[in-house]
Amino acid sequence: MSEYKVLNYENHAYVPIRFIAENVGISINYNPHLNEITLKDAPLVPIPLSTILKSDFNNITKIEVQYGDSGKVIKINDVQTIGDISSKLKEIKLSKKSDQSRSYGYLYYLTIMDGDKELTYTSTLSLEDVYYELTPLTNELDKYILALRYKVKVN
Repeated sequence: MSEYKVLNYENHAYVPIRFIAENVGISINYNPHLNEITLKDAPLVPIPLSTILKSDFNNITKIEVQYGDSGKVIKINDVQTIGDISSKLKEIKLSKKSDQSRSYGYLYYLTIMDGDKELTYTSTLSLEDVYYELTPLTNELDKYILALRYKVKVN
């Protein structure tokens, strides 16, 4: 939001409503005849994780997992595990949360090397500075990643 300024006038804060609305998934319309702005919830349209992270997850060479409760880090290099995680990531579609307030704590944090790109995925679904709703597929990925801590040798 660095390009926008908050205006304080007579003890009232004025914010750029279009910018705020569009970034929390609210549609905004202006009727010039009535000089009226209307806001309404936009329909929830799930967005593929591949679109959010700008990757097709086809060139993953390494994944590093950091667990939130212990700080334990594991490095995943084997093709089978990377393929399992990649296929799960490809299936995930997310909807923005209506409440974009910051959450704290996480189950795990993935650093994914995809070709020459480094991608980040967290169990809190805070991706690219936007929060998303949990889904059955994200819960399935969470269970898989949490189970890995006991199966993968720590490097």
